[in-house]
Amino acid sequence: MQANHTQLGYLGALPFLAFVAISLFIDDARITQLFCVYSICIVSFLCGSLWQNKPQSTVQLWLIVLPTLLIPFGLFLSVKLALILLAGLYVYLLLLQKRIAWQDLSADYRTMRERITSVVVICHFAMAAFFEHSLG
Repeated sequence: MQANHTQLGYLGALPFLAFVAISLFIDDARITQLFCVYSICIVSFLCGSLWQNKPQSTVQLWLIVLPTLLIPFGLFLSVKLALILLAGLYVYLLLLQKRIAWQDLSADYRTMRERITSVVVICHFAMAAFFEHSLG
């Protein structure tokens, strides 16, 4: 089962890479919007995956829910700041997962999770740079 999670994790990173690749050739704000929508979906998914079928403290549960509460405020930010906020949420969720559930995960999954977080964060900064460049 863990191998399937690892494979699906890598597949889930492909749209991030695809949006960045498309942005290299097509200067269209809708690509950035789709990137943000996909990113929000994945952040929400990651939050949900941190809920465990065992007792968790109230503090842990609030720390898990916090990103989904912050996302609507991204609507009031510039696109560049929203992308940076989303990138930060991926780092936050990785650090949170390391704190509350890391020991329960296989070594392959932990490696995958760290790699994908790094790639996704870089993709967010690349999209922010592309968006900034397209304004100029």
